[in-house]
Amino acid sequence: MRRKITVYVGLFLLPTLVSTTALAGDRAGWLAARRAAASAPAAGAPASVNTGAKHKMASRWRPMAKRLAKGLGVLLIGGAVATAGLHQVPNLMFNESQSRYGFDRTVAELTTAANQAGWKIPSVHDLQKPAKTPRPIKVLELCQQDHAHNILERAEKTDTTKLSAMMPCRISVYQKPDGQVYVSRLNGSLLSRFMPKEVGSVMRTAALENEAILSNVVK
Repeated sequence: MRRKITVYVGLFLLPTLVSTTALAGDRAGWLAARRAAASAPAAGAPASVNTGAKHKMASRWRPMAKRLAKGLGVLLIGGAVATAGLHQVPNLMFNESQSRYGFDRTVAELTTAANQAGWKIPSVHDLQKPAKTPRPIKVLELCQQDHAHNILERAEKTDTTKLSAMMPCRISVYQKPDGQVYVSRLNGSLLSRFMPKEVGSVMRTAALENEAILSNVVK
């Protein structure tokens, strides 16, 4: 997962690096052209001398223009590749799995598995009616008090209490147009890599426990 993100970032930065190198070369060529123009004879000098100076300047500008065009081309292509990579972010940040069961049984099995693992489900949000969706969708909130205490305690020490906005953990159960039931959740293992060490450690543990709860429900 980290390797994918590194590739996307690298593809995004590559055109900038190439274009910057090209423009640096262009600036050197431009300065050389200016020096050549400054050293050229003033008005009234023999035509052959002025013509030679103009030809010299033109010969310097042509390769500079080519490099600039190449740099812009690479920048445009790199931007398109980076944009395509950004479309993959939702696939990286969220995990989705197909359920072995129908909708109601999936919710029931997850509730039982969570309780057996020491997790509580303080709330279940039924989004079908308020969101007016044609198919059922419920979001289960999962909370494990020890993990919550550890994260908030460590977050307070590192001034990252804002992370409480992600609490408690959530698992979404929904039916797609194909009639199959799916389960999605935040990719906690990936997200934990960007957190302070102490908080990230707790998040990874919680993410692994969530996956264990799901293991007998999803395919």
